[in-house]
Amino acid sequence: MAAHDLVCSGVRRRIGNGKATLIWGHPWLPDDPSPLQTLMPNELREALVVGLTDQSTNTWDPHILSDLFIPEDVARITRIPVSPDYEDSWYWVGDPKGMYTVKNAYRQIMGEYMNNPDDQTRLAIGVLYYLWRARNSAVWDKAIPRPRWTAMIAARAEKAYSDIHCNQQQPTTATAPEDETHHRPRCYFDAGY
Repeated sequence: MAAHDLVCSGVRRRIGNGKATLIWGHPWLPDDPSPLQTLMPNELREALVVGLTDQSTNTWDPHILSDLFIPEDVARITRIPVSPDYEDSWYWVGDPKGMYTVKNAYRQIMGEYMNNPDDQTRLAIGVLYYLWRARNSAVWDKAIPRPRWTAMIAARAEKAYSDIHCNQQQPTTATAPEDETHHRPRCYFDAGY
């Protein structure tokens, strides 16, 4: 259910000719808050966005807009271009191309919870990340990891993150012992790479 809510919160309708988008039933305003602030009249429950346009000029009809909506909604609606040659379509708000990806959903979750990460949120983010890695492993390496392993590695990652970032104690800094060759520059690298 959480994934459903995430996807629903990130999709919008791109207005083309307005013939397939409900005025009050679809999220078609690109800015937040997405729903219209104007209360819906019951008679217009099934009304389409095409009814808000002037068909002769292919622009928004200012008289209809001012009769139906509060001024804030009118200003938001008139910023949307009308494209009568195209059909309405769905798009993902978080992506420049309008495509939904797991990566964009992950970024949205991280953005929402980064300022207030609790244990359950960090664990959920870890599970999402390791599910994504398991999916990539199945697709590219033809190896499907066990669900128990995915959950275990996500829990370990959350614990490691908590130990590093949530611990109030400052780690002590260890200094390297000086020897007689301290005047020569040293180069440290990871030989395991």
